[in-house]
Amino acid sequence: MAFVNEYVSEEDIKKYNINEIWLSHHPEYKRKGRTSSNSPYNWTIDREREVWLMRVAAGGYERGNLSTWVLYWRGELIEIELAKPGEGSKSYKEQPYRIVWGFSPFSLHPSDHPDWQEILQALKEALTVYGDRGVREQAPGTTVVSFKF
Repeated sequence: MAFVNEYVSEEDIKKYNINEIWLSHHPEYKRKGRTSSNSPYNWTIDREREVWLMRVAAGGYERGNLSTWVLYWRGELIEIELAKPGEGSKSYKEQPYRIVWGFSPFSLHPSDHPDWQEILQALKEALTVYGDRGVREQAPGTTVVSFKF
């Protein structure tokens, strides 16, 4: 089975403790007594390998083109900060629509992890399927995803 974009089921929210993962990246909501996101969670998952990728924080005034992701890898949560370095498409009218991903220059990523090469390959596969906005929205026509790592 390959990666697919989907909304996270209630069963999987409980199984993987998704509410806590999301709230750990949004302490302002926790302080206000919220227990989850207002929006349905979505991820890119390969159920056969039990590997998934979920964006948990993105952009904003201070963070610009940076986004924080959680990769679930063999029972381990790996946090990765990615950047879109500005080399991709600016409009859905561009064909093919191009998305370029790189590591944030400020990000620590687990390059010393014993499975790093496999993790990197799974990350690239998941981001390729994720496309522009996962299950929520995709650019019409052809999308080409490339990496600066």
